[in-house]
Formats: sequence, structure tokens, C-alpha cells
Amino acid sequence: MSQLTLVPEVTAPHWLNAVFYSGGATSKNHRLHRHLVRLARAKNPRGKLKLLYLPFCEEGSAPYYARIRRRYRSFGVTSFDQLILDKTFHSAASRRNEISKIHQFDIIYLAGGNTFYFLHWLRKTKALSEIKRFAKAGGVIAGLSAGALIVSPNINLAAYPAFDADENAVGMKDLRALGLVDFEFYPHYSARSKKQTQALLAYSRTSKLPILACDDGDGIVIEKSKIQAVGRLATFCGGQRFCT
Repeated sequence: MSQLTLVPEVTAPHWLNAVFYSGGATSKNHRLHRHLVRLARAKNPRGKLKLLYLPFCEEGSAPYYARIRRRYRSFGVTSFDQLILDKTFHSAASRRNEISKIHQFDIIYLAGGNTFYFLHWLRKTKALSEIKRFAKAGGVIAGLSAGALIVSPNINLAAYPAFDADENAVGMKDLRALGLVDFEFYPHYSARSKKQTQALLAYSRTSKLPILACDDGDGIVIEKSKIQAVGRLATFCGGQRFCT
């Protein structure tokens, strides 16, 4: 199991179990996969582990879902399903039935993609409130890039910096998200990028929350109030950067 580095500046609720992935097609993500399955196994020590995959949209989701099944089966997950939020449902009742199955799983996996579009459909289908209930009951959440932003208090960083922003084609103005942690998350961060670093330093001067930034292959493990880094982590707060 990879070494965890405690992040003392921030905390999480005592009931929260989650893994934040920055992303990237790198074998370093295996460290995070192992921690994700470990968290799920702690709550379900003997039963079959079940993962529910939520893509940010239906279009193009099939190969990613197939990849998820291959990847996590090798780490011990045995049962998979996906919940596509923007597909056409036959009725409001059928949509509610689909959303309710969230509570049948050990792991909810919030995929990457366009953060605004994803949050829009999570709200529209009322899946957002069900995911919060799932987390409070001890379920494990995986958030990849956009999915990790959605676990945070808001998705402000999906629109910042301008040179790396998601398109807000849905016209979203209320950027509040799940709010399960007291920090913002910035994925795909490179400490070698002066442009990214200067942008995050500027943002941190006006943000009330610390910003935790990870490079691809690195991430964060949250286990019952403890926030720990896997790999390198940069924390931006008050115009300063602190690195693990």
C-alpha cells in the first residue's frame, strides 16, 4: 500500500470516505485504486464489492465504463453498473427508480468531463442529494477531476483559470456542489507550470477556502476526518503555496 501523507491544514466530516483523483492515464493511479478498494472493504469486509459509475454524459461513455470494469475488477470489485443522468427516461418514476439504486452500492464513482454539465444533471435528477445521503451513510465516493470538484463546496475552479476552463454551455450560475469537504480541489496541476501556479496564487488571495492541487497520478484519500495525500500535493492559501 502506498504511503499516505497527512494534510494538517484541512479536515473532513468523521463519516466521509472518499478518494480524489487528479486523473491522467498513468500507472501511478494504481495507488489510489488500492486505497479506494481498501475503504470500501472496511465497510463491507466479506461481501461482494459493488461500484456504480456515473459518467458526466451519455455520449461516448461506453468505452470508459468498460475500462472502469476492467480496472477495478483486478482490484477486487466484482459487481458494476452505471447511472447515466442525461439519457431519456420513460417517466419521472423510472428516473427516480434509477437514482434510488445509488444506495445499493459500496462505491460511487463520479467521472471526469465537463463539470458544469455534470453538476447540472446531478441537480436536475436530484442525484446530488442522494449521493450526499450515500456518503453520510458510510458509502465510499471516488471523484475523478470534475467528479472531485463536485464533492467540494463549489465548482468555481472549473471556470478558472480562463486558459484552462470548462465550457459553461448550460449557463450555470449557482456553482455550489456537494460541499462534503472544506477545501477546493484543482486537478491536472503541474508544479513546473508557472502559469498555473501564478493563477492559483492569485485565486487563493480571494478564496475563503484552501485549494488542494494535484498532478496527474496523484490524489487525496479522505478517511473519517483525515485528509491524506498520495503523491505530491500543493496547498494554496492566502497567496502562498505549501507543498508536500
